[in-house]
Amino acid sequence: MRFRGTSKLFRLPVSIVKHPAVLAFAHQGLSAVAAIISSKHPSPYGTLPSSPSMVISRRASSSGTQFGGAGAVVNTAAVATATATSTSSTSTSIIQEQASSSKKSVAKKSVAKKKSTGSKASVGTKASAGKKASVAKKAASSGGKKQLTTTTKMDDDDDDEDEDEDEGEEAGDDEDGDDDEDGEQDDADGDDGEVEDEEEDENKITVEGEDDGDSKDDDEDEEDDEEDDDEDDDEDEDDDEDDDDNDKEDGDDDEQEQDAVEHASAAKGEVTSKRATISSKVICSDLSQGIVFDESIGQDLLSASAQHLPQSMAKISFLSPTLAPDAEQESELLAAAKGVVKRLLVNWKPRTSDGKAFSLMRVNLILELCQAVAELLQQEPVCVPVGTPTRVFGDIHGQLRNLLDLFQTYGSPDHYKGDVNLVNYVFNGDFVDRGPNSLEVVVLLFSIKLLYPKRVFLIRGNHEDRVVNETNGFKKECDSRLPHGQGTPVWEAFNNAFQWLPLAARIGERILCLHGGIGARLKSIRQLNSIARPITGASDSKLITDVLWSDPTSHDGVLGVHANARGIGVVHFGPDKVISFCERNQIDVIIRSHQCVAAGYEFFASGHMVTVFSATSYMSKFDNHGAILEITTDLLITPRTIKS
Repeated sequence: MRFRGTSKLFRLPVSIVKHPAVLAFAHQGLSAVAAIISSKHPSPYGTLPSSPSMVISRRASSSGTQFGGAGAVVNTAAVATATATSTSSTSTSIIQEQASSSKKSVAKKSVAKKKSTGSKASVGTKASAGKKASVAKKAASSGGKKQLTTTTKMDDDDDDEDEDEDEGEEAGDDEDGDDDEDGEQDDADGDDGEVEDEEEDENKITVEGEDDGDSKDDDEDEEDDEEDDDEDDDEDEDDDEDDDDNDKEDGDDDEQEQDAVEHASAAKGEVTSKRATISSKVICSDLSQGIVFDESIGQDLLSASAQHLPQSMAKISFLSPTLAPDAEQESELLAAAKGVVKRLLVNWKPRTSDGKAFSLMRVNLILELCQAVAELLQQEPVCVPVGTPTRVFGDIHGQLRNLLDLFQTYGSPDHYKGDVNLVNYVFNGDFVDRGPNSLEVVVLLFSIKLLYPKRVFLIRGNHEDRVVNETNGFKKECDSRLPHGQGTPVWEAFNNAFQWLPLAARIGERILCLHGGIGARLKSIRQLNSIARPITGASDSKLITDVLWSDPTSHDGVLGVHANARGIGVVHFGPDKVISFCERNQIDVIIRSHQCVAAGYEFFASGHMVTVFSATSYMSKFDNHGAILEITTDLLITPRTIKS
């Protein structure tokens, strides 16, 4: 009879089969199978062994011994007599199999070669078949006799059975001339050799006098065997592919581990390359008295430059030189810009300097500041992209106090007490003219642009034009507040920088910010980026005039485009123009300035346009509030106002 199905049931990768738990499982499974076979097909020599120590032979070739059918032959060269004991009714029959171990070792070598690699499977199969044929010839020359040993033992002798089996295998290996090579392969296979025996294409158990049926059944069984062989070959190829994939994954894991080690080493080196230091200065805040904005204070007023408090040094004589920070190499311009920020945004108290000499920065540094900011502006597009959150400021017109009040109330663009590291700041034009402190305003805005170029964005207004600010106050202020003969060079330097200011900002992709409006000619945002700079004035093109000078109509009921009293070529645009522009450019809101509005902000086009104006009591003629617009990361627009 045939012992079928075991090769598929226990087919496992070699790496798993080596595990002792898996070997124990296979041992128990074969014991159960042997018990079933014994119950269905009783052996004339007694009960089949309860452990898998029974050797399962395989057919070697077509000329070898055939099993099954009427002509089935069992070669039993030696049979041991059965003995009975008083404690057990089990009979023991011992039949030794001489050809078994040599065939088993040849089969193991064939399996090992077949599973080594997919590309060598066919070669391994041919070599195995050749060795099987030679073994068959040896068996035929010795009379074709075959000896099978079946031993029945008590359950409590399982350990002894395993030892006997190992000794039998070693003895069988010594009898075969090819066993040296096979023994090397057995050692390579390790403890999984016994399970690999079960993984061969077909397994048989042969008992004397057993008839499996007629020759037709034999043919069918042989066809089944061939199909099983094909399936085994496919499974072996799949196993090889799985092993290759596992090797690849193991290689990737090794690379990742190596990268992690290198990364950790690099991080460790980075940490060790730094050292802790202690500043030689302390930042103090004296709430009992404030520093007043006055020209007599000079450049060295800042509390941030104070030495350490005497109380902090009471227990030591000096700070260790090893804790001293490396000397910072800072340009005079950057130091001056920081001085302006600290003086106005950190220490300033509400008092203006109307008509007094300008003392925030020396003239030579103002000229350097204008040149440095102009270079930064040249790197930005005409419509600059801005992230969120953002604060948008409207017209300031030289009203420094309103600007600083807004900073102190809603957030300041500095890193000392402000939030410039978290929030973007957009100033939407008209920094100068008509107010008392245009110099302070523009020097402050240029200073924070220099210090925080990726957080502060300056947009051009219609007053950032030499033709306009020459007659509306800025030129006069430069001449009157700066040393004699230096006002005009400073005024020219600022206007040279104004020529490079962007005309618009696109905030969070869905909000467009520009000073005047869309006028009659602006149809798309792409038109803005097509404008060449430097722009000397609004007269350079009608499109620039629309962007810097146009206004919305008086209310949403007035549609279309109409003439504007501001001058020739300046227009009013209706809400229909605003909505169509937003739809065409996939934006939701347009923020503009340019007009003084009572609340500091005003809606138009059903909210798709918002005007923001930051100077309160504009020109001392209007009773208007000042406002800014805060835009969150969710693009929520919230007006923030200060009263006049």
